Amino acid sequence: MQGWTQAGAERAIYAAPGIRVLHAVLSSSAVEMLVFSEQIADPDTAQLWTKTELQGWIKTPDLKPSLRDIWARAEPLFAQRCTACHQRRIPHHYTANQWTSHLKVMGPRTGLPKDDQFLIRAYLQYHAKDADRLARAAVQ
Repeated sequence: MQGWTQAGAERAIYAAPGIRVLHAVLSSSAVEMLVFSEQIADPDTAQLWTKTELQGWIKTPDLKPSLRDIWARAEPLFAQRCTACHQRRIPHHYTANQWTSHLKVMGPRTGLPKDDQFLIRAYLQYHAKDADRLARAAVQ
C-alpha cells in the first residue's frame, strides 16, 4: 500500500497530500515497517507530507476486484440513508476534506455501523469536487 503521512502522525496513511482520505490506520508496531521516500509541502497549508509505503499480506476474501464493486454498494447506501432528514447532497459540490467534516457530524446520526459510515465517506471523497487530486496522487 502506498500513501502519504505527516511527521508525528505516521499511524494514519492518507491517499494524497493535503487531502484527508484515509487509507489505513496502523498499530504502533506496524509503523516500524513503513518505508518513507519523497517529501512535499502542501501548497494550501504548508504542512509537510511524506510518501509512504507499507508491504504486507491481506487475505484474498477481504479484497474486492474493482472500485466499481465497492461504489455499487456505497452509492445506494448513501442515497437511502443520507436523505432521511434532508435533500440528497451532490458529491462533487464539496471537496474531499469537506466531506470528512460533514460525515463526522452526520455519520453517527444515521445509526449505521462505523464500517458503512466509512464506506459512504470514501465514496463521497472519491467523487468529490477535487477527486482529480486523488487520481493524480495514485499515479505518482
